[in-house]
Amino acid sequence: MPWIEKSDEVDEEFLTWVNDYNIESRPLVMELLKKYNDKEIIIFTSRDDTNEYLKHLLNGRMC
Repeated sequence: MPWIEKSDEVDEEFLTWVNDYNIESRPLVMELLKKYNDKEIIIFTSRDDTNEYLKHLLNGRMC
């Protein structure tokens, strides 16, 4: 087990990372992904997009 947190604890460091993601981390990730332009990279922008994609994959394999 990596760690155990009490349910009433707030991880301020994690919340800061999430809040700052689009400004600090996302540009770096997007730049790294450019290195793999020969690969299919799918970026989901919502849970619904993800579910639809997975349904499509499952339907394709069941045929």
